[in-house]
Amino acid sequence: MNSTFNAFLNTYLQIFYSCFPKIIVNKTTSNKQWITKGIINSCKWKKELYLLTRSNKDIQLKEYYMKYSKILSKVIKTAKILHHNNQIIHSNNKIRMTWNIIRNETGGNSTKYDKVNTLNTDKEYNKSVNAEIFNKYFLTIAENISCKITGSNKQILNCTKNSLSYLSQVFNLPFLNTVFHNTSTGEIEKIIHTFPCKNSCGYDEVSVKILKVSAPFISSPLCHIINTSLNSGVFPTRLKYSITTPVHKKGDKNNMSNSRPISLLTSFSKIFEKNYI
Repeated sequence: MNSTFNAFLNTYLQIFYSCFPKIIVNKTTSNKQWITKGIINSCKWKKELYLLTRSNKDIQLKEYYMKYSKILSKVIKTAKILHHNNQIIHSNNKIRMTWNIIRNETGGNSTKYDKVNTLNTDKEYNKSVNAEIFNKYFLTIAENISCKITGSNKQILNCTKNSLSYLSQVFNLPFLNTVFHNTSTGEIEKIIHTFPCKNSCGYDEVSVKILKVSAPFISSPLCHIINTSLNSGVFPTRLKYSITTPVHKKGDKNNMSNSRPISLLTSFSKIFEKNYI
């Protein structure tokens, strides 16, 4: 089962990465929305005038450059004032917008997220340490809660160590037999098209958008793999992995108990789960 799915996924990813190679894009964002094409052209002309004044000792040219610089400074100042006034007028929260403008102009701190404190200042080291800290915390939550159970609940604690014995004591009636029916290519395509069109993806970097485009070409092999999984009772190992991200809820961001884990599953695992339900 795993070998069949691995062969399918490797072929799919090979085609996917060849069609969508990674490209490094240096995107620079600017908050100076008040800059117009006229101001840009004026700044270029000011720079040319400055270079001319350096290579030329003409007094009239220097005086013209000084006057031009003063006029350009007034134009820039007026453009900024008009832009900020327009932002405040059309804002729902004028006080908040005013303070945002003040922070942007004075270079105030605009960081939104705090990181867990670590002793080392190396960024790459901190990333791995923070991931290990969160991973250890989330993995031991259930164990820490069970250790706090005392007194009359000791019997339950002993039962939880063996899940089968615990279930047999809690549920007196036997479980009903579950029967899975084989799927079809049409059903798989319907399932894929019911997914919301998002760019989020798992560790394989395949989003639902890409999955919907390739649905007619992968529905047949997926149908065979899912039916094999249903008949054998084996879930592909590579679909058991996810990207877990801690999301802050409230309170101190350095306290890990104030965060909750969000898991990003692969798009293929969602297809398998929909067929199992």
